[in-house]
Amino acid sequence: MTDVSKEYGGALYLLAEEENAEDLYFKQLMTIKNVFEKNPEYLRLITSPALSLAEKRSLIEEAFDKKAEDYIVSFFKLLSDRGYFGYIISCIDYFKNVYYQKKNISEGIAKSAYPLNDTEKKSIIKAVEDKLGGGKSVILTFETDESLLGGFFVEIDGKIIDSTLKTKLSGL
Repeated sequence: MTDVSKEYGGALYLLAEEENAEDLYFKQLMTIKNVFEKNPEYLRLITSPALSLAEKRSLIEEAFDKKAEDYIVSFFKLLSDRGYFGYIISCIDYFKNVYYQKKNISEGIAKSAYPLNDTEKKSIIKAVEDKLGGGKSVILTFETDESLLGGFFVEIDGKIIDSTLKTKLSGL
């Protein structure tokens, strides 16, 4: 994370906290981040030196006014005015990191040899929460990796939980 991301993303979190709207801001920012990632041309447009500040502000208002909280729209305008709009995704990521830390949430990746049903996913999440302890809530992104042969692999909070058949066989 850059200093800009920490400073601005952290300030936005403090504002959300002050407004007692952390959950609302988090939800809106995750949706907006997804839109930005699916439409990188919008980010290129807003950061283009060919547009004036007024044009950039107008585009931000057109895209987000009445669709996002006023402070979020103002935050986007501030980043644009200061020439930092290119950092928007990393600012949102920093906000997300602070949100997860404050809410005691850990995010990770789980891989299995075959697609898992909802019951299996819930069982893995519960096992990981128990293993991490401390009342942590866990959010896992599930992926399929047929090379694992069976079992599952989880990477979360710098820890690895590996109960794959591939690892067990290689251990023999």
